Amino acid sequence: MKNPLVSVVCTSFNKEKWIAQAIESFLMQETSFEFEILIIDDASTDASSKIIRKFANENPEKIRFFENEKNLGIVKTWKKICNKARGKYIARCDGDDYWIKKDKLQKQVDLLESNKDSKWCNTEFQTENEKGEILFKKSFAEKFVKMPEDFTEMLISKGFTNASTWLVDTELMKEVNNILDTKTPDDTFDIQLELFVKTKLSTIEEPMVAYRFATGSDSHPEDLSRIQERNQRLLQTQIKFLQKYQEKVNFLQAIKELLEKQTTLENYLAEKEISILERNKLLSDRQKFIDEQGLIIKHHENNVKNLENNIEELENRKWFGLHKIIHKDSSKEK
Repeated sequence: MKNPLVSVVCTSFNKEKWIAQAIESFLMQETSFEFEILIIDDASTDASSKIIRKFANENPEKIRFFENEKNLGIVKTWKKICNKARGKYIARCDGDDYWIKKDKLQKQVDLLESNKDSKWCNTEFQTENEKGEILFKKSFAEKFVKMPEDFTEMLISKGFTNASTWLVDTELMKEVNNILDTKTPDDTFDIQLELFVKTKLSTIEEPMVAYRFATGSDSHPEDLSRIQERNQRLLQTQIKFLQKYQEKVNFLQAIKELLEKQTTLENYLAEKEISILERNKLLSDRQKFIDEQGLIIKHHENNVKNLENNIEELENRKWFGLHKIIHKDSSKEK
């Protein structure tokens, strides 16, 4: 294939559970134009490469497969594979996500081709857990995440446009990649900020992609120390971009966003504080109930013990009385 209009670009590292589903969703695309599929494996230690190679061997006219000899990390791997793209547009999809509509590429290309002010397009998407259960059918509309509308909102909110939904002009993508910091904690955050500076984002409000929300990943760590480290590094990125593009920042909007975030955080903390107080009260009430029940049980135990003593005393009296009667009768016989 010499002149594909679109290069589908997929990066993979230890995605053996999901990579086949991703590739199948690329192959099912129905388009009026040619497209190629570029997949790169970043030295996976599972069976990812074997699975990808099987698809590549079965679809040599469509799939181009690349492998890193050693693990390079997502940023270097992403930049490397984008340089292999031959299409006018790059469609990104991560190895654990997949497309759910056969006309995803066609609709995005039609949108960008008819809108010369925009060189970047995304779509609505559904969110799934690792078991494939749908958590949100329309993740933006249902406010699972808020999609930023411009550079300022993206910078302040650390927003999310979902890279697996992107279609981007290839020359623009390569331009952004050339200035991408290889040590960034989140490559898509940096890329989105640069894209918002350089072009307008167009959106298709129909869900066309399934995004897999995996806890414990780099973007969603569970360990508190990792969360704190990630947030600190993202803050450094925010400061860097604020200094780099001061003229692009709407400071009134930024202050408004920060005040809203602060209020939201305060409300959240207040709810948590109330929840903690309610929990503590519940625990206190439960302990009080347990203590009261303990006293009741102890009281009953004392009653039972007294009753046992009374029964024992009665038994003793009975046997003492019986003994006297027997002794008296014995005396009469004599």
